[in-house]
Amino acid sequence: MDSNNKRLGIIEIVLPKIDYRNYISGWIKTCNNEKIYFHENSFLEEGANNKKIEKGIFVRFVDKISNTKKGERNDATCGFLLFEDTLISEIVEYTKEEIEFIYNNASLSLKKRIDALGIETLSLTNRISDKQKDVGDKKCIKSFIEEKSFLENLFNANSDEYNEILFKTIINGIHKIDSKEVFTQCEYLLQINRGKIENSLKDLNSVFYNIASDEYKFLFWFKGYVEYCSTDILRRFFEDSDLSLKQDIIKRCNGDDFGFLVYSVKNIKSNVVEEVYFKGIEAKLLEELELAEKSISIAVAWFTKDSLFNILCEKLKSGVKVELIIINDYINNWELGLPFQEFIDLGGRLYLSELPYVMHHKFCIIDNNVIFNGSYNWTYFAEKYNDENVMFFKGNEILVGKFNEEFELLKSKL
Repeated sequence: MDSNNKRLGIIEIVLPKIDYRNYISGWIKTCNNEKIYFHENSFLEEGANNKKIEKGIFVRFVDKISNTKKGERNDATCGFLLFEDTLISEIVEYTKEEIEFIYNNASLSLKKRIDALGIETLSLTNRISDKQKDVGDKKCIKSFIEEKSFLENLFNANSDEYNEILFKTIINGIHKIDSKEVFTQCEYLLQINRGKIENSLKDLNSVFYNIASDEYKFLFWFKGYVEYCSTDILRRFFEDSDLSLKQDIIKRCNGDDFGFLVYSVKNIKSNVVEEVYFKGIEAKLLEELELAEKSISIAVAWFTKDSLFNILCEKLKSGVKVELIIINDYINNWELGLPFQEFIDLGGRLYLSELPYVMHHKFCIIDNNVIFNGSYNWTYFAEKYNDENVMFFKGNEILVGKFNEEFELLKSKL
């Protein structure tokens, strides 16, 4: 089942109880039709009740191979008895072969529950016939399969407590969103994160956006799951779209309070980019900071945003030179603020502005090629609540020179 060599099987007791040794011995039939030896003690390590060991009970176990005088011996260890509720709740962990094995050895009630999950891609040899279902069950299951996705069926089949664990397990297993199927499932996960999960995950929309391919980054933005999208991605999809989709993209950009508002005057024939951002500023900053290879110079009045601080620390670890100028006040330096000592310990250069020379800039220079400048402080409130703007310049050597001069002048005062 996984890297820990967990396997699935059903107990098949073929040997009688051996009274003088006081344990039951038998075999486990696995989905590969292999038989692995076990005895009762193997199923006590996970707290299973030995009185429940009987033919036909599903088990999960570790296949342990040991050498004996007569050769290799396979034993089932760390055994755990699986009943219907547990099997249904864990079915997302199993391979197609294992699910088919469960189905073909399941009771009628368990087969009905698996049918209700809508796993239609399996070529199950013993699928329940219509005669085995009453009319009410047949109508209900058919509607369930047609109207709900596999994940939706799975979450509806389990308790709220288990769904909390299952939800986080599935999230951790998503590493790339690059197909329609994965995107659709992520849409459902976003939906239940808003309504059905008590301890919902913050910024899950952004997490999904960041691991999506360009096509699905565009869709996350276009369908309103995130407030931002890379300008290059927007431009590419806009240029390749028909008139109707172009109108929808324009409407999405400007038609509501949560649109990604971007004005671009990029000259396609040059390397100069000039843009202005009113929403999604943090995402654009993170995107460009991640690309930094040599240097980052920041002059920003207030700095309290964890995500931006963390990426600066990561860049310091990778050898990038990072210099930071902030105001020396309670907002920046209170006891629960950002750990600037960590920034200094990693090699970052920190300059503090105090009266009478208060530095009120909000700009950043990356690799002497990229400039961010505007009203945006690097704070939680600037990102979440305030109306802000940032101008983005790339490849403009004259502007870079001017901002570098100002940055060096600021340092000389501090």
